[in-house]
Amino acid sequence: MTLNWGYLAGTALFLAALVLLVCLQIMAKKFHPFLYWATIIASTTFGTTMADLADRSLGVGYTGGSSILLFCLLATLGLWYWSLGSISVDTVSTPRAEVFYWAAITFSQTLELRWVTGWPIPPALDTKAERLFLAPHWRSSRPLISGPTYRG
Repeated sequence: MTLNWGYLAGTALFLAALVLLVCLQIMAKKFHPFLYWATIIASTTFGTTMADLADRSLGVGYTGGSSILLFCLLATLGLWYWSLGSISVDTVSTPRAEVFYWAAITFSQTLELRWVTGWPIPPALDTKAERLFLAPHWRSSRPLISGPTYRG
């Protein structure tokens, strides 16, 4: 949004980055921590822009976006099981299994993010500590953490 590209273009940009990193991850002959964590970050970033696109451009809101993500996650896990007979991470040793793995990671991380940040905090839980962990500061109407008040 800072670049005024809109949610669709931003989502496409981060999808391209995710696809590139997943391809590099699949082609790697051994584990590379930097590549793995870059792919995790790309997955999270793409998921966030995808959820924002659904929420703000498609107008389905958090409930609709969460429902779409849940459907995508369940469909991914179902196709993974139907295609390979297992959804265990221990069996992720082929390019096909790794594609399913990264799709499941992307949808599940995004679903978790939508769940945590998309719902109001019940008043009983609305303390500084809970707001720190349950909702980002931009969703709270009060300061996240307030320091001591000094009198001059």
